[in-house]
Formats: sequence, structure tokens, C-alpha cells
Amino acid sequence: MKKTFMVITLLIILCIVASCDAKQDRATMRVILQKDRSITPDGYSLDIDHYRITGSGPGGASFNIETSRQSVSLEGLIIGEWTIQAEGLNKDDDVLVTGETTHHLSTSNGSVVIYLETLAGEGSLSLVLTWDAERTDIENTSIEITLTEQYGSKEEIELEEVSIDKNTGRAEYSGVNLPSGSYILSARLYSGSVQIAGFVEAVRIAGDQVSEGEIVFDLDKYPTEPGSLEIINKTGVPVVCTITGIKESVSADIPVTVSIICNTDDVSDFQIEWFLDGESIGEGHETTFTPQLGTHRLDVLASTSRLGTAGSTSVNFEAVSATDPGVPSEGNMITQVDGDTFTGSNIIDFLPDGKALIISNDNQSVKIAKVIRSELDVEREYSFASLGLAGGVSAVASAKATDSLYKIIITEKYPAHVYVFNYNPTGCSISAFSDAELQVKASGNGGYEGFSEIRFAGMTNGIMKDGAPVGFVGAKNAVAGLWQSLIVNTGNPDDLGFKYSSTAGLRGMDEDLTAVALTVTDKSEAIITYEGYMGYSTKTNSNSEFTLYDALTSLDIGKIDIDLDKIRNIRQAAAIDYKTYLFIGDYITVFEAVATRNPAFKILYSEPFTGNAEGLVISDDGKFAYYIDMDSSELVTLDLMNGTSFKEIGRTKLADNTADTIIISGSGTNLIVFDENSTSSLSIMRVSR
Repeated sequence: MKKTFMVITLLIILCIVASCDAKQDRATMRVILQKDRSITPDGYSLDIDHYRITGSGPGGASFNIETSRQSVSLEGLIIGEWTIQAEGLNKDDDVLVTGETTHHLSTSNGSVVIYLETLAGEGSLSLVLTWDAERTDIENTSIEITLTEQYGSKEEIELEEVSIDKNTGRAEYSGVNLPSGSYILSARLYSGSVQIAGFVEAVRIAGDQVSEGEIVFDLDKYPTEPGSLEIINKTGVPVVCTITGIKESVSADIPVTVSIICNTDDVSDFQIEWFLDGESIGEGHETTFTPQLGTHRLDVLASTSRLGTAGSTSVNFEAVSATDPGVPSEGNMITQVDGDTFTGSNIIDFLPDGKALIISNDNQSVKIAKVIRSELDVEREYSFASLGLAGGVSAVASAKATDSLYKIIITEKYPAHVYVFNYNPTGCSISAFSDAELQVKASGNGGYEGFSEIRFAGMTNGIMKDGAPVGFVGAKNAVAGLWQSLIVNTGNPDDLGFKYSSTAGLRGMDEDLTAVALTVTDKSEAIITYEGYMGYSTKTNSNSEFTLYDALTSLDIGKIDIDLDKIRNIRQAAAIDYKTYLFIGDYITVFEAVATRNPAFKILYSEPFTGNAEGLVISDDGKFAYYIDMDSSELVTLDLMNGTSFKEIGRTKLADNTADTIIISGSGTNLIVFDENSTSSLSIMRVSR
């Protein structure tokens, strides 16, 4: 019979080398073994230490051997059909990988290939996720987590939520009976509907083992140096790759290109995917993305075609404003919030805690939303009916009474009505406090003067009454036809205490004035008209508990001898501080009012202006002013030069060329730009201070 030799190479290739012996019908099988390498979980070896090879053939013939050698000869095997199984085991005799093939052994068929392509057994995953709960909306915190097979069907596997504690920022997840192999773990942390953090990690599951991990969601984590990524190439040799193209600090809203480089291998053979804050942004050894202002986590996941090989690394970085301090970045335009598309008239303002209060007259809703990067996360929503609002909201203002109590004034234009609400920042709860039609008792006849419309509202912590900040509304007197500011006592639920504070213009004048602004600071308030009239009241008593009306002095700039051309045709006005104002009309003018000085009013600086300005606001610290140039659809930034003059320091292009309104947060780091009367979108812009 002829003697035949079968050669089997496990893992990489199996081949049979035959020799002939015509006198025998048996053959010799020689098995060649090669060791493999793989990603190793902590405390558990995935290195193959030895092999177990079994076979069954004609007439019940069989063999069963174990070897650590790379070459084994099996003599005297009967020629015919053989089924061969092979297992790779570690030093603890755990089966790591298996393979099987069927081969007809003959003198003419001397080659066979067996692939060890099945990772043996099932394992488990135990995962702990943590985050800074104080920086989330605790009630509306949620996690989206997926585990996906690296190869095969890439089916998403549901993990069990063992526990979640939103108050401490900790969640546990587990997965059991997971087939051994490589997986991709992806998780995203949400505050309401807005994603605030995310990551992607490579996970390896081994038979009868528990893969454990604890991962921290990075909320504004300090930037880190780019990491290196160790994966295993096709030959089983560790390959170290490095992320390039990213620094600790990059410019926001400007494209960044990142790549993986490797000095020893061609990375074009690797499967590479990039993730920004847990969201896929590209594939391949290089990708380009545009980060928004804020801190971010960049993950890269790489693998080879070799079974069970995958690796990941990450880098934290900060995207900072590419503009000068005080100049907003281009930001992000959104067309809906919490599923509702912006439409019609919207009144928006920042609350003292930095959240945005969004009042939609068309949707009859009041939303409270947190600004997260360049998105709005709605934390609470009320209907007009639940708050007792009739509709036609025209203005809103708020101020802090205590750490746990804010006051909100909401006005309705027609008929002129004032509502006062209590607001608790914990839970974003709004509750009705008091409301009344705006009217003031007239002197002499005992009757009341009413108001045809309310256009403005403001509040100040500089004057307290009944333990609450005092409010002001700007309204048109239905009898006199003049614009007046009126005091609102937000601390007395039985009597809002409407009293006159200041009047723009003179009673009996024929001119029908157009109001452009009501400004309120800690020490003053003023109502200003297009025609150049200003009713100005200032605090003259250092004691915050005093009779408001008697302590305020009203002045009228229409009766003073200054260059009135520089303060006529005023289209925009705002307060720099309690005595200094910025007017934009035919001139841009820095104007000072001091009630105790004679003359009381003074122009500090002025330049001619020929543009079309809307939406003027000034930061609370009086350093920067912002307005919209309607002709160029740009947001213009002015440095106010310590309140003595100004200079333009930047222009930011707006995505919505109809936007005419700006609101600014108390910190001066967030701006929201929109069209107040016909809102289709909001642009959220960040400012580096």
C-alpha cells in the first residue's frame, strides 16, 4: 500500500503533503501548528499554549492528540473520508478557538485547509458608567447604550440595565451569554433630548469570563494628549498607531482633519471608524469634521480582518472661539425645539440661572430650556391655559429673589395685562403669584388711567419691595398718549402696586411718540423713544427698602440744551450701566445721565451711522454691545471702551437673514438671535470672554 502524509496548518492555513507507498492503503498525516495572538482581557490569557486535534475516519477510525509542537506526524491513517476538529487552548486548558473541516485522504489529494475561525464559549459583560450629576437635568437624564458584534451580522445586543442613580450619576449594565469575540460598545448620555456626552470603546468577550469596565462620561473634561492605539495586524504582530491632526485646543466651527499613522504597517488595510461624542463621523485612516464650541471626545476604533482583533483610543479636546474675546462664533441654527417647529411670534429671554424661557404665542406654550453647547434641551413645558395666560404675550423679564425663588413678569399687549409668577430653579417649576390689568389711579378725580399696550418689561435686584425684586413695564398711556414706565411690586400677591416711574415726553404734546426701549439696571430705569425723548429715573436712597415712587426722580431730555441731532431718530437703545446709555439712530452715541449734576445729561462720544440696526443688547458687565446689521445680515460686536466710547471689533455672519432680535445671558457667554415676530429658527451663538 502507498503511505500518504497529510499536513495541516492551523489558524493561518492547513495543507497536506503526500508521499506514495503502493503496498499500503494507509497514510501518514503530519499536522503543522502555529500560535496565535489576540487582545487579552485583564487576568485572562488568550495566548494559545497548546492544541487538541481529533479526527474520525472510515470504519470508525479515529485519533486524538494534544501537542504544543508546531509539527506533528500521524502515521497509519486509513485512506478515505476524515472529519478533523482542532482546538487552541491556553495554559489553563481553556478552549479559546476551534475549527473543523472534512477531507478525503488519498494518494492524489494531499492538501487540506482548516481555519480556526470560531472563538469558543460564551462570556459576560459588566459595565459601570458614571458622570457628574450636578451638570445634568437629573429628572430627564437618560442613557442610550448599544453593544454590536464586530463581525458577522453586526447585530445590536441589548444590555440589561441593572441600576441607574440619576442623583449620583451612576449606572450599571450587564450582558450574559455573549458569544466570545470582539464587540463595539457605544453609549450616549442625554440631558432631556440633547446629547451631552458619548463614547465608543472596543470590548473583548472570552468564554466563561466576565469582562468588566468602568467608564466616565466626560462632561467638559480637560483636554488630553492624543492617545496611541495598539491593534494586531494580520501576522499577529502588535502595531502601534497614533492619532495626528488634533491638539488640546482647536478653533470652533472650523474643519479639523485627523488621521492615524503607523510606522510599521500600511493602515489602508485596517478597518477604521471615527466617533465624535459617540456619533460616527467617518471611516478610513483620515476624516474631517467641524467641532462646535465646547469640549469634546474623539474616539477611533480600528480592527483588522483577523478574528478577535479590535482596539480603540480617545482624546479629549476643547473647541474654542476662533474670534477675538467678546465676538460670537457663528454658532448653530435650530428650527425646532423638543419636536415643535418654530413659527409665528416668540418671546424669549434668559432666566437668572442661564436657562432660556421660550414663549410661543402661536403654540400657546412656555418652555424652559438649558443651553447645551449650541442646542436647547427643554426641561419643562407649560401651556398658556395652565398658567392662566390669555395670549398675545409681548414681553418677559425675571430676577432672583433668593437662591430658590425667582420672579418672572409676563405681559400681554392687548389688553394691557401684567402677570407675576414664582419660579423655582430646582425642577424648573413655574407657579402663578398674581396678575392684574395695568391701570393707575389718576390724581384728583379718583378714577384710573388705563394703557393701550405694553411693549417692554424689566426687573432689578437693586430695589427690593416685600422681599422681592421690583419690576418695571413700559406701556402707552391710553389717555395721554405718552410712553411711561410703571413700577410693579412682585412681592405682594394682593396688590401689584402699579405706580408711575418715568415718562418719555410731555403731557399735552401733539407728537405721537414711538417707544424703542425700556432699560432697567440695579440703580436706574429709563424709557426711550424714537423721537429722542427719555424718561429717566434713578435710585437716590442707598437703603433698598424704601418707598419706590418717592425715591425716584423723573427727567426729560427733550427740555435740555445739547446737540439733539445726535439723539434723534433713535432706533435702538440699551444701558451700559446705571447712568450711561448707547443709542443707535442717525448717530451711534454714548450718552450719560446723572440726576444730581447740572446739566444732568451729557454726550460722551458720537459717530454718524448710516446702517440699519436692530436688536441692540449690552452685556451685564458693560464691556460689549451687540446689534444686527440688517443690510449685511451680520451680528456686529462693539467694544464699549469702559463706557466712554466704542469701537467695532468683529462681525459674525448670521444664517437667518430675517433675524432682528438678540438676547444675551447674564454671563455674557450665550446669545440667541431670532426674528421675534415671525420666528422660523434660532441661532445659538457662544462668546469667549
